[in-house]
Amino acid sequence: MKKLLDKIKSVIMYMSLRKKIFWVLALIWMIIIFSLSGQKGEESAGLSHDICRVIGFVTQYDFDKWTEDAQERYIEKLQYPVRKAAHFTEYMILAGLLTGAWYDENKKRLSGFAVPALIGIIYAATDEFHQTFISGRGGMVKDVMIDSCGVIAGVLIMSGILRLIIKYLND
Repeated sequence: MKKLLDKIKSVIMYMSLRKKIFWVLALIWMIIIFSLSGQKGEESAGLSHDICRVIGFVTQYDFDKWTEDAQERYIEKLQYPVRKAAHFTEYMILAGLLTGAWYDENKKRLSGFAVPALIGIIYAATDEFHQTFISGRGGMVKDVMIDSCGVIAGVLIMSGILRLIIKYLND
């Protein structure tokens, strides 16, 4: 056990500050995802409802003048796309953070892409499994697929950003 702890300590000591910051941010983001997934179905639906109501007020200049029934119909139409966009976005952010933590210009490109993508996709699958234990929630393969698309987008975007930054700093 002491050897393992010494190995972990030496890896952390030689890790760049950028990587340390990104790892910490990725772990914090994973905790946030886990806590959101731990919300009961009713609580999660309420949060989505509130977000859709705000979208209504922002995008519809006279939303406050609509009848309550009209507002609710509008909110209902938005719920599904907003929830799926949230899935995509939260995993795109996670993948960006994981890529920032893993990326190294000396690593092969496949490793720089595959490792953060694999971590993100596995986390998405385990997160959906976690939801099967939460009242009013359920794990859905479709959500893992949406999350995975977010992961791939996040890895591609962050890889491109990091390459541009490194190229700029080296020129």
